[in-house]
Amino acid sequence: TGGNVDVLLNLTPSFDEKGAVMGTVGMATDVSERKRMEEKTSRMANELASFIRTANAPIFAVDNQGRLSEWNNKAVKITGYSREEVIGQSLVDLYVTEECKQSVREVFKEAINGTELENLEMHLFTKDNRRVVVLFNVTPRTSLEGDVVGVIGVGQDITQRKVAEVEHR
Repeated sequence: TGGNVDVLLNLTPSFDEKGAVMGTVGMATDVSERKRMEEKTSRMANELASFIRTANAPIFAVDNQGRLSEWNNKAVKITGYSREEVIGQSLVDLYVTEECKQSVREVFKEAINGTELENLEMHLFTKDNRRVVVLFNVTPRTSLEGDVVGVIGVGQDITQRKVAEVEHR
């Protein structure tokens, strides 16, 4: 109908009875629909990455060893640590306060085993040595094959609320 078609072309040599190449035999497969689906998937992935990066909530992801693999703009704003500073670093060992480390490790272990958890209160150190309190929901992060490859957390900064609770007592 006059449009372009994306094809996957497989060529193989054709030999005569003496083994000399006399030409090629080819097979073309129309991959236009697959290419459209790949482009659509890529656009969706880019939109989701943009949403995570710019969300008005701190979002992090860690791998199965607890190393940060995602740290969005809101997490940067709350803690003062840039994405480049934290990616590949241990969230619990370097940024979680001592009194919360064990409970955060246990929650991560449960999430890696497939459990979604709500209202994890995490106390974090900021770059300027303050402490912030963030309330997170955590969920397992899975690969395309369905294997759990880490944990994703989405939260809200509740530091001011906690300060107000202490002052109100």
